[in-house]
Amino acid sequence: MSDQRGRHLQIRGRHRAHIDTGSNTRGRHVEEGSSGFRAPRLRLPTLPGRAVLFSSLGTLVLLFAGVAWAVHLIDVFELDGNVADPAVPVADDWESLDDGFGDPEDDDNAVVSAFVFDDGDDGVDDAKEVNYLGGGSKDDLDIPNWQWDTSPVPDKNDIMTAGAALYQSGSDQIIYFFLDRFSGGTGDAAVGFWFFEGTHNLVPSASDPTKGTFEGVHSLGDILVLSEFTIGGGVSTVKVFEWVGDNNGNETTTTLPAPGTGDGPLQLRFEGAACRLPNGSPAPGLDVACATVNRPADSPVIPPWNYFDKQGTDDYANAALFEGGVNISLLNLDIGCGGTFLANTRASQSTDARLHDFAIGDFELCGDLTAHKYHDLNANGLNDSEPDLSGWTIFIDEDNNESLDWTDAGTFNGVWDEGEGEEWYVTDLNGDVVFTDRFGGDYDVCEVLKTDWFNSDPGGGTLCETVTVDPGGDHFVDFGNYQNATKSGYKFHDLDADGEWDAGEPGLNDWTIEVFESDGTTLVASTTTANDGVGDPGYYEFSLTPGSYVVAEDCSGQTGTWFQSFPGLNPASSCGDNAYSIDLESGDVDDENDFGNFQQGTKSGTKFED
Repeated sequence: MSDQRGRHLQIRGRHRAHIDTGSNTRGRHVEEGSSGFRAPRLRLPTLPGRAVLFSSLGTLVLLFAGVAWAVHLIDVFELDGNVADPAVPVADDWESLDDGFGDPEDDDNAVVSAFVFDDGDDGVDDAKEVNYLGGGSKDDLDIPNWQWDTSPVPDKNDIMTAGAALYQSGSDQIIYFFLDRFSGGTGDAAVGFWFFEGTHNLVPSASDPTKGTFEGVHSLGDILVLSEFTIGGGVSTVKVFEWVGDNNGNETTTTLPAPGTGDGPLQLRFEGAACRLPNGSPAPGLDVACATVNRPADSPVIPPWNYFDKQGTDDYANAALFEGGVNISLLNLDIGCGGTFLANTRASQSTDARLHDFAIGDFELCGDLTAHKYHDLNANGLNDSEPDLSGWTIFIDEDNNESLDWTDAGTFNGVWDEGEGEEWYVTDLNGDVVFTDRFGGDYDVCEVLKTDWFNSDPGGGTLCETVTVDPGGDHFVDFGNYQNATKSGYKFHDLDADGEWDAGEPGLNDWTIEVFESDGTTLVASTTTANDGVGDPGYYEFSLTPGSYVVAEDCSGQTGTWFQSFPGLNPASSCGDNAYSIDLESGDVDDENDFGNFQQGTKSGTKFED
């Protein structure tokens, strides 16, 4: 995938329009509950000088050899306590992304990004807004326990804007996230960020729409990032958890318990710290996850979106901005095709802390790609409401060789299975193949050409089209194909010049028959008459691309003077005066255009005087 640029969402307020396409089949989407313990995934990323070792019942071990690696020191995204692009752009910042205000040009490098304006896009705080309700709304409880209502929230816990973005860096996926608050407040603060595989919209109560619950349940593999920070000292800790199901996790150590013997549903996967040193310079080291806040030395920090704090100013007070990042690939985590992200404020970094405000938004990472196959009857490369073609193989060409690289292994079932090479399917009765849940980026989609068929769409000598998949969208590509038409007939000696081929009249071999474009002057093909398959003379045949043509006889080079009796009403027409105008569609067989010719006879005698 050469271009990882994807869709950018902006979400104003909390009520999102979302179409639930069900469980994703490309990414993992397993709802927690009856599924029990899930062993960690072992799809390990590879980078030079780095190894990732993970034991299903052991400790996550990160081995680095000579690699100075960090989520904020790789020229991907800035975690520097502000939202502004640098004067000389090297890495993206929040200003780079399309928030609906500052940058709609789609010139960033994110696979997908999303913004949530929790109090509306005017940047003005709402006196009452949607936030958590009740003691069951805790991060270590499943989503059906969560509740919300519409009520005031303390100023320093009041989220104004939140966002998230996923980047591809080599083979790694890195998620960056932020929130800003109505007030920096005083003392310590804590925040959390959920990245869900499922869709979790708000569900208003039927009796009181100002309160309600959340849609869905946790999926195994959902990711939670928690952080604490102080107004003066910056970020103290960053913890990354994975949802592993009831009693399958250990929240205090990265050592996994035996299935069912843990202290809860969350497994600690990594513990990091600040992205920046106390003096504001980037922190060195191998920070798989880190975070930072804005400090007085960063001022002024003015976001490109609408924002007004408690004092009515448009720049951030100290620690009003929190941002961070986590390399989920390095931790052997993934959220499949995603679905939802949620930022929250909380009483502490504890997983069972009381939760305050939240901002929730779509965070879909994949889209569906549908390839449609049609019978291009006129071979014009356009689908003119033409018939569908079923039974054709369409595949994703991963190595750009326009050839299906697939080996039927395992069960030898004659269909594509995971791990057997390039993914392929056969078009259905509607001519469609659907590649579901494709990660955002560019894909080369190709067809396997059948014998005696030709490709007109995309044409240009290729059997492939490059399709850019935007996360959350449906994408379509057409493939048009046709067969050549057959044009044939006979050249016969019209002995009685009646314009009809009568029994006993012979075919004429070695005559030239020509095909012109519809203008009648541009030669397309020519052939000479010969015996047909059963030995009858005078036969000609052309294999032609569908289209409009003129078929004519060429009388040059023939001995004597010949005349044309068929086609034509005048039996005395000069040879070749009349031709056929024909229209051919894909697969047509047109065998009714014969040519009849004759020579004038010579009658002689002598006049004598008797």
